[in-house]
Amino acid sequence: MLLIIAARFVPFKGIVEFILHLAADSIRSSVHLLLIGNGKQKKTILELLKKMDISYTYLGMRCNEETMKYIAGADLFVNPS
Repeated sequence: MLLIIAARFVPFKGIVEFILHLAADSIRSSVHLLLIGNGKQKKTILELLKKMDISYTYLGMRCNEETMKYIAGADLFVNPS
């Protein structure tokens, strides 16, 4: 299952909390997380994904048009804020 987060990586977005919940869920092994964005929590988020052994791809910043194509192709758009 392809999940996508397209956001600024800042605390109030709740991305870290989402990752912690995902890591504790049984679907974790069947999920690939696609991350689009940047922000002051980028390093924390990427390190946490590695530590929790969650499959992910980090794309960095993308234009709106490209981001919308990725969102359209995902199984689920995640917006935890």
